[in-house]
Formats: sequence, structure tokens, C-alpha cells
Amino acid sequence: MSSLEIGKFSSPPGCVARFLRKRHPIKTPEAVEDETRGAVSAAQVRKWLGGNAVPSFPAALALLAAYGPEMLIEVMSPAPLWLRQAAREQRLAALDAEQARLQREFERLGGA
Repeated sequence: MSSLEIGKFSSPPGCVARFLRKRHPIKTPEAVEDETRGAVSAAQVRKWLGGNAVPSFPAALALLAAYGPEMLIEVMSPAPLWLRQAAREQRLAALDAEQARLQREFERLGGA
């Protein structure tokens, strides 16, 4: 399978499967089905992981809704500036949430 090329961007074969395996190293198909709230079935993911199929447009949209710009960066090369900025903002929001969670735990345990 060759890479998908759209204008100056390309998507190497297997890039979606690599992203999903990296994100969910254990029970990848089931984890993706959970993340997409059933919009993508575990059976579909098994086909992608096996190299027998690629995501349909509706499945790709479900993946983007679930994983955001992080997934798109992994499958689009080179990633445009707007996408890198969106991924950075997504990561900062996740770090802010984690920091708040850790602060609550610190306070619960009697920290300063």
C-alpha cells in the first residue's frame, strides 16, 4: 500500500494503526471502540491493525473527534502550523487538568 498524498501532505501506510497501538498498547480495538463511544467498532479496528483496510471517512471523523489534533499530526506529514498549534493547545489543556487533579490530591493528603 502506498502513502496517501493530498497536495503537499502525505499519510504513510499504517500510520493510523501505529497511532492507535501507541495510544492503546493493550486491547487496542476495544479501547478505540470505547474512546469513540462505539462510533468505530473493534472489528473495524482489527482490520486496520491487520493492514486489510483503512478507516472510512465517517470512521476517520470519529477518530478525530475522539483523539483530536494529536491523531491528525501523527497521520499528516508535514503537519501544518495551525494543526501544530491546535495540538499544543490540547496538550496544555490536558496538563492544566492534570495539574489541578494533582493539586487536589496534594491538598487532600495535607500538603501545603
